[in-house]
Amino acid sequence: GKGTNHEIIIASDLPVGNLAGANIAMMAGSGWNIYTRTIMTVSDNVIVVSPTFNESRDGYTESFPYTPREGNKFYIYGSLDLLDAPGEYFFDIYDMKLYVYTPDGSSPANFRIDIQSDAKNVINLDNLEYINFIGFDIYGNGISMENSRFCKIENCRIRYYGFSRGDQPYPINRDSYHFFVSGEYNSIRNNEISGTGVSALGISGTGNDISNNLFHGIGHGGMDYAAISILTGAVDFEISYNTIRDCARFGVFIPAGARLENGVISNNLIKDYGLLTADCGAFYTWNTNGGGTKLFNNFIDGSRTPHGQVDGLYLDNYCRNFIVYRNIIRNVSTGIRINLT
Repeated sequence: GKGTNHEIIIASDLPVGNLAGANIAMMAGSGWNIYTRTIMTVSDNVIVVSPTFNESRDGYTESFPYTPREGNKFYIYGSLDLLDAPGEYFFDIYDMKLYVYTPDGSSPANFRIDIQSDAKNVINLDNLEYINFIGFDIYGNGISMENSRFCKIENCRIRYYGFSRGDQPYPINRDSYHFFVSGEYNSIRNNEISGTGVSALGISGTGNDISNNLFHGIGHGGMDYAAISILTGAVDFEISYNTIRDCARFGVFIPAGARLENGVISNNLIKDYGLLTADCGAFYTWNTNGGGTKLFNNFIDGSRTPHGQVDGLYLDNYCRNFIVYRNIIRNVSTGIRINLT
């Protein structure tokens, strides 16, 4: 509401109950990302948070793009008093108790309750060669293939991993990814990957092939997450014939400062992205050297995007050495956006 700033949130119709210590996740300012803060106090319609939101310019915009303002959307979670619907849960970190609202309201003792472990990866193929995983159902964790060679992940279902609290580190290195592939000539094909809070897959290395997969329900943490993130050092990679849909922010993303070489991103269907954030694209990067990477024959549809500027292929400030041609792009703010070069 009116009066919202980097220190306080003005809101009406707040839920009843004790919200002190709960979390507020907000599409703050220009809505580029979702930021999470801890609620310190609530008095009437005034929420005081800690730490305060960033109030600074970023060097590229005239406004304060990260400062909350009137009209920004948010949600609150992490309070026992909010436990009011079947399927919800609350974990009290002080008393070490888990509270669960079961589907029929009966005792949790009548149900099996699965809890995700702290580990990022349930399968570790680091530094291994010629290992194939085919037909597995992987639930709650990802796969690590750092410096692997000639390994395959095929016909698997990989679901529900990477819970994200906002303000996570910028996803520029391997530690940000629960499913990560580097090394040489690995293949990720014919899989269904879904329900992630962070980026579904990060890749680097040489000759890695990401093809014919279905990615959906990706990156609900709302930071710079994507179905596929391409990190610096990716060479001769191929991302093709994938279906990517229902993404909070990007479909394919390259973090700033990356340097690639001779990649191919082609024949992908990317639709229904930017569902939680603005100023994004089906493909997005900035300050990146594509090294001759080609983007062609992709079909992009932004028809379900509910926010402001959401583009098709978005090469933001200072990008160079990409080759873009023969893509079909519809229902977006701008088909191909190229900013400062």
